[in-house]
Amino acid sequence: MSIKNWTVTTERVKNKDFGLSEYVSYLVSEKHKNHKNTTIYALFNSDANTFLNSTIQETILFDSKNKKGGRKVESFAQSFNFILPPPHQPTAEQWTKISKDLVNTIHKELEIKEDVNRFGRACFLNIHEQANPHLNLLVPRIFAGERLADLDRKNILAKLKLQFNQSVLKHCNIDHTHHKPLRVNVGRRKTAQRYEYDKAKEEAQNASKLVLEAQNSTAVSVLVQKEAQTKLKELEIKEIELDNKKSQIMLEKEKLNFIVKAFNDFKSSLIKWVNSIRNDSMLDILINRQDVEEKANRITESDKSDESDILLVDNMIDAEVTELEKNGLEVTRPTYRRRNKLNGST
Repeated sequence: MSIKNWTVTTERVKNKDFGLSEYVSYLVSEKHKNHKNTTIYALFNSDANTFLNSTIQETILFDSKNKKGGRKVESFAQSFNFILPPPHQPTAEQWTKISKDLVNTIHKELEIKEDVNRFGRACFLNIHEQANPHLNLLVPRIFAGERLADLDRKNILAKLKLQFNQSVLKHCNIDHTHHKPLRVNVGRRKTAQRYEYDKAKEEAQNASKLVLEAQNSTAVSVLVQKEAQTKLKELEIKEIELDNKKSQIMLEKEKLNFIVKAFNDFKSSLIKWVNSIRNDSMLDILINRQDVEEKANRITESDKSDESDILLVDNMIDAEVTELEKNGLEVTRPTYRRRNKLNGST
């Protein structure tokens, strides 16, 4: 029995910047309970922090320029999932080609004026390689100063389903109309490093067996022992490489978690400060402005932040100050420090 389409799902990412940050963190987390036996990797050099910063900045800027009383942006991005059943496991190269087709389809159907390459760089894409491998695609709902209001229309989803069918057939030679489930609960495919590690371990064990078999021949035994030692050293090197990669992933996750929490705290303080100005409560203004400065300093002085994070702090404060001044309110802008390499203090 054939299937009508490969599975494609879509939904708006809720809760503004906080919801988007949580969802992106989930997509890149290899330790989440849903990602057991899952290998996660990005496509087109997608970076979680870069995507979050650019999407949030673009949305804040859009809202600040929205002078006609239009509604504020509630969902910062649209999520798409393109899922294949087991036993199909496209390679990274095949997923890249499939993803390019899908991004081009969205760009064409929404009649986006900006260059498709720039649009693609504004999206976030990664692969969850598991029993049912799938592509996660996040598309900002505000791009190049425009609201992509049609992102969740049914006709867009229908076009993407059709394109996914065609791309999988074209790049993987897999026809959904001929699909028959062969097996389930397939473990994750080994990474190249894990494969090399296991291979080295197996060779070292085989060499050790040869030592035992050749123990009656001193000359042969010495040679085999040397071979075993060489293989074991190779194994140690592979283990170090795996540890280094794991450490790098942990550092990136730690950085992402810090940025998400720091910006949520900063945003909360900023809202309190703005409200105290609107309520003309001098004591609250002073207290809340100091709190904003402390939260801003936590971001700008951290070695986990980069220039785009600090720019986002600037933009968030500028947007609120501009809005308050437009309403005729007197505002003393919060001040905060920056690391020396980022041009001194603000």
